[in-house]
Amino acid sequence: MIGQLCDDLQELRAIGMHPVLVTSGAVQLGQCNVQSGTGVTTTYACQAAVGQIRLVAAFSEHLSKLGYSVAQILLKLEDFRSAGSRAEIAAVVQAFFGSNSIPLINENDVTSFGGQFPSNDELSAELVAALGAQRLIIFTDRPGVYEVDPRVDMGARLFDTISALDERLLVAASDLPTATGRGGMKSKIHAAQIAAASGAVTVITCYDEARKLSRIALDDRVGTWIVPTIGDKHSLQCRQLHLNQEKESPA
Repeated sequence: MIGQLCDDLQELRAIGMHPVLVTSGAVQLGQCNVQSGTGVTTTYACQAAVGQIRLVAAFSEHLSKLGYSVAQILLKLEDFRSAGSRAEIAAVVQAFFGSNSIPLINENDVTSFGGQFPSNDELSAELVAALGAQRLIIFTDRPGVYEVDPRVDMGARLFDTISALDERLLVAASDLPTATGRGGMKSKIHAAQIAAASGAVTVITCYDEARKLSRIALDDRVGTWIVPTIGDKHSLQCRQLHLNQEKESPA
């Protein structure tokens, strides 16, 4: 999948787009080298430290064949708490748009003690808002968002397009994690609502040849498209209030 993603990123660059990739997997890649026994938090951080190098190396190997390099950027929840810090993040990421480097984003799991994002879904959405990006594409292990959990109801209907404020999304959200990460469908819908608050459209789908990143970026209607509405600006204000309150709460 990494090779195909890199091909997609190259295609988007070739037509003048500026893709930014947020990826998980560092902890899983580091598990074979760092065994448990030093405490859960420390073990997790050590696995992330080892695995992040491998993750970047895997993308670097493929992108270098296409004439690109990886610009690794590790972020924390704390980095998004003020307008100033969000502007600085945006400036750094956008600085690579005119180069042959493609930004590869992940949460800094090594030093994010006590202040982590629930998942990279929310990190992606906050980054979309900071950049003023037009689209957030989230790949998962399902074709999109269903009206109810398809593992419970085999006849569940897939939403093709739905407003970020549609109450049916509350029913569709599930706390069960996806197969490859700690964020379930609930976190992906939450991320879509954060992105919608900044005016961005979110596409949630699985990844295969029919759902390539390049096709979705060029408006192929696959998966579920969660679109902003007029009322979503209020959601952005609420999100910022939440971040400020979290910062002020005692540790």
